[in-house]
Amino acid sequence: MVIKLISDLKITTMYVTHDYKDVIKNADRVFFIDEGRLIQTGTYEDIKNRPVIPLIERFIED
Repeated sequence: MVIKLISDLKITTMYVTHDYKDVIKNADRVFFIDEGRLIQTGTYEDIKNRPVIPLIERFIED
């Protein structure tokens, strides 16, 4: 419901989650942040295919 509203209104929104399934379904761009530092950004597919650190790789595999 919220995702449809965001889409209908065509607004930029930041959605914070620890569930990569939400990311796959809803995100246009993904930002991985660890300890307050931006680690990697891109589409889910880009990040899945080329994670820059093992933490991101483990997150996607879970």
